[in-house]
Amino acid sequence: YAVFGVEPACDNPSFLVQAVDMYLKQTGDAGFVQKILPALDRGMSFVPRNRGTGMVWIDPFQPYCSYGFTDMVCKTGDELFCSLLFMDAAGKIADWRETYQVGDPCTANRYSETAEYIRAHLHQFWNDEVQLYHAATYHCNQPDIWGSAYACSERLAPGEYLDRLSVSLADKTDQYVHRGQIRHIVYPTAWERLQSDSKDYRFSTGGISTKFALQHAHPGRYQNGAYWATPLLWVYRSIARVNPDKACGIVLESVDDFQRNGIWEWIGRSGEQAEQDYAASAVMVYAAAKEAWESAQ
Repeated sequence: YAVFGVEPACDNPSFLVQAVDMYLKQTGDAGFVQKILPALDRGMSFVPRNRGTGMVWIDPFQPYCSYGFTDMVCKTGDELFCSLLFMDAAGKIADWRETYQVGDPCTANRYSETAEYIRAHLHQFWNDEVQLYHAATYHCNQPDIWGSAYACSERLAPGEYLDRLSVSLADKTDQYVHRGQIRHIVYPTAWERLQSDSKDYRFSTGGISTKFALQHAHPGRYQNGAYWATPLLWVYRSIARVNPDKACGIVLESVDDFQRNGIWEWIGRSGEQAEQDYAASAVMVYAAAKEAWESAQ
């Protein structure tokens, strides 16, 4: 796994809270979660944030990986996706107090206020012309399909933005959907800056070479314009709010493509593909297909 810059990725603490939340809902094991809550709190406190906006902050002068599924993209300033993840995780920790009596009122209030503060400042990412959120406020200040879909799907965006996001995503599918899979940004654009453009990046001991990074930096490949099944559930939910038939059609297209061509981490418009039997692709298409099926019953 490649780690760019001098710090770990910013999404890990939030993803861990999400995993614990799913465990808690399935088992009701409040005692275990109470025991590990201090460690989760320390992890959340590690994430660098902008005090003025509450957002996850990536220093433009010392860039590093923010969200792991864009680990090669040099997003800096306030960063959308990790801020959404952090807001979601904060809201979950706050809810644990009321639902499971995990934590204390002070901790619950602190996280509840944090989640609401981030939500109140999401408007800084908004592009009124294209009706989508941007990925970051400094480098890669570009419309973000994955981030916009996640904000809408999980209802993290303020209520007045949800329909606008749904309509915009439904109207623009020809700009980001190919064989039922999803581009990070609209076609034919590429990210304006990649981590490989920076002089200060390093690799972990995973054996991934600089040559690999440069090969995958080409427009239309990997995270720089290829198409992924990973965000399909978010896109399905977002579009289904305003056009269920279109949303189901995208899911069916992805299932058909998997049956015909196999399951890949990403695919390109010219036949490129990489990492066969990629778990995240399979799981997210299954989840979207399951929801589409249940909604149709």
